[in-house]
Amino acid sequence: MTDPTGEARAAARAVQERRHLLLAEIEFELTGPAAIAAPERRAGETATVRPLARDASGEPWIPPTSLAGSFRAHLPDPVRGELMGHGAPRGGSTEDSLTSRVRFLATELTLPEGGSPVHRTRTAMDARRGAAAAGTLRTAEYLASGTRVRCRLWVHGEEEHHRPVREALRTWRPVIGGGRSTGHGTVRLLALRHAVVDLTTRAGRALWLTHGGPALFTAAGLRPVPLSPANPTASPSAFLPALPWQLTDPLHVGSGERRPTEPSRILLDDTGRPLIPGTAWKGILRARTGYVLRSLDRPACPGMADSCGRCSLCTTFGWTGPDATGARGLLRFPDTPVEDAPPPAVRNHVAIDRFTGGARDGLLYQDEVIESGTFTLTLTLTTDPARQGPAATVPPEARAALVLALWDLHEGLYGLGGGTTRGYGTVRCTDPATLAALRADARKALTP
Repeated sequence: MTDPTGEARAAARAVQERRHLLLAEIEFELTGPAAIAAPERRAGETATVRPLARDASGEPWIPPTSLAGSFRAHLPDPVRGELMGHGAPRGGSTEDSLTSRVRFLATELTLPEGGSPVHRTRTAMDARRGAAAAGTLRTAEYLASGTRVRCRLWVHGEEEHHRPVREALRTWRPVIGGGRSTGHGTVRLLALRHAVVDLTTRAGRALWLTHGGPALFTAAGLRPVPLSPANPTASPSAFLPALPWQLTDPLHVGSGERRPTEPSRILLDDTGRPLIPGTAWKGILRARTGYVLRSLDRPACPGMADSCGRCSLCTTFGWTGPDATGARGLLRFPDTPVEDAPPPAVRNHVAIDRFTGGARDGLLYQDEVIESGTFTLTLTLTTDPARQGPAATVPPEARAALVLALWDLHEGLYGLGGGTTRGYGTVRCTDPATLAALRADARKALTP
């Protein structure tokens, strides 16, 4: 039987909680590429292209559920369930669940002027061979850096419910979409506006009943809020000191665009600078870190289909297992622009005919390369160990092995980008004293 007393209490609560409505509008700008992949494919799309999620009109969009989940995680623990709702506890009834007071509306995207979604091509690395793994080449579509994201939400309740939402919005910096560990989806806050609609007044009720969607927010006269810097506890924490590097050999990091009669183009950022993507950093450093650990008889699986999900390498860099299982890594490897680079040069190559010893017909090809330049690598955490506990902490042996992998890169034992076996991709750290100090600590950590 239905409990009439319980229904009456629920109805009374619903009326009570809808007396005041907080309307908020927040605007971000992407500082790196971002993508929420579409689960479906359209006609003409190849199996190696992962498209962006799009709305009914075919325009790129960000589902509000993605932002709602990020905001829920950003709220302090004591108010999270009260504001964002919760399910029934184990063994409880649905009457013990609570609906969210916060409702996210559809997002709006504004692409950079004259801009369009960009494509990035990548491949997985076979740690055993030290080369690209067969069958892993794929291309993904991303929103370009500089895309603006406008998000609207409202909150039913009183000041005790509105206050924590307003405070959280000022320090909220969501990471949008996938690729968090390779520098994708980062944003900066541009604007925050909000207002409260009093539904106990005739004017408030008229506003609520005669407007909907974005028009409601416009008619409510939202007021801008002074912005504060990001909450340090929510911002990425430095994992290692920022290390400056310099090219000592030509560098080729391809864009994935290749035409039969043109050179293989290098990857550029949205300002036209040569770019070393975070995926490249993560791939080579994971492979070399695993090599260091295995050389010391420490457990470190080779990755790919052999990921164990338990060793320090999987914990630090993330892993993917069968049946869509896996975990995100604890480190963020950012996109790194190359500064002070001259215009790209073109290098000619030709395959050798091993029977004649001469050039083979029809196999001349060209690469664009950067012959000099500098860049800075800053590795940060994707987690907050102080808040999330030991599970969010990089294992000491993995940290030490990663430092030794960076030292090996400085020593020229391996390189960045393509063509490293024919003189490309050698770099040196221009702050060797800092790197040497890190190396000394790493050797101590790995010495029994």
